[in-house]
Amino acid sequence: MRSGEWVRREWPRVRRTLGGAARAALDRWRPRWTRRAPRRERRWFVGAAGFVVLALLLVLAARAGRAARGPHGEFAPDVLDLQSVFAWDERSPGSPLSLREVYERARDLWAATARGAAARLATDRELQRALEQAAERLTRVTVQDLRRIVAIESAARVDVGVNRFGYSGLFQLGAAACADVGTTLEEVRADWRSNVAAGARFAELQHRRLADLLARSADLRGVSTDSFLLYLAHQQGAMGALDVLQRVHDGSAAVAPIEANHRHNFAPGSGLVRRLEEGGRTPTLLEYYVYLRGVFDAVVEEVG
Repeated sequence: MRSGEWVRREWPRVRRTLGGAARAALDRWRPRWTRRAPRRERRWFVGAAGFVVLALLLVLAARAGRAARGPHGEFAPDVLDLQSVFAWDERSPGSPLSLREVYERARDLWAATARGAAARLATDRELQRALEQAAERLTRVTVQDLRRIVAIESAARVDVGVNRFGYSGLFQLGAAACADVGTTLEEVRADWRSNVAAGARFAELQHRRLADLLARSADLRGVSTDSFLLYLAHQQGAMGALDVLQRVHDGSAAVAPIEANHRHNFAPGSGLVRRLEEGGRTPTLLEYYVYLRGVFDAVVEEVG
C-alpha cells in the first residue's frame, strides 16, 4: 500500500484521538500530496521538491569543492596556519582579493604547467635516472624534492634554455649559484645533466644553510626545512627565505610590499598580478608567500 493511501485512510481516526489544538497543528503539517488532490497537482509538488533537493545538493557539492582547495599538505604550518587564514577570509590591507583567492588563482594558473611537468618526469627515463643518481649523493634532500624544484623552475623541460634574467636549465641556476657549488654557468648551460648535478648540490647547500639559520632564529627555532621551505630557499637564497619567513610569521608581511627579487617570481604578466595592482597598490610579501604556496601545492598535486 502506498504511503499516501495509508495516510488518507487513517487520518480521520488519528484526528479523533487528539484535542482540537493538536488536530489543527497536524492539519497544517499534513503534506499536501497526501490529501485528495488531483494527480496533476501531486506531480507538480513532487517535481518542485525534487528540483529543490537537486539545488541543495549542487550547493553542498560546490562548498565541498571549495573546501578541497585548501592547503594540499602540512608544509610550514609553524610559519603560517593557512587553514585559519582561509577560514577567516583574511586579506592584506586594501587588497581586492582575499588570501584564499590568491592561493586558488595560483593553483589554477599552474595546473596545466604542473600536469605537463608530471608527464615529463614520468616518461623521460634519462631525466629520472639523472635525478635519482644526483639524490643518492645527498643527505638532506630527496629525489622528490628535486622533482618538485625542476617542475616549478622549468616544467621539467630539459631543453628549457636560459630565461630573460640569465638563469639556466632545469634548476634555473645563475652565476652565483654555480659558484657556490664549484661549477660555471657555461657548464650547466652546455649539458642538462650537469645542470641536474649542480642543481642537486645547490639544493643540499641551501637546505643546510636555511636549517642552520632557522635553528638560530628566536622566533622560528624548531621549524623544519620541509620541501616547500627548501624551494623558497632555492628561489630566494637561504637568507632571503629566512627574511620572508620571519615577516610572514610576525605579521609584518601583510603590509610589506614585494621587492624586485619577489616580483620576478610572482606570476609576471598574469591577470592575478594586474588585479592585485589595481588602484596603484603593490602586492604584499604575504600575498607573494601565499601565491608561492599555491604554486607549490599545484605541483605537489600532480608530481607528488
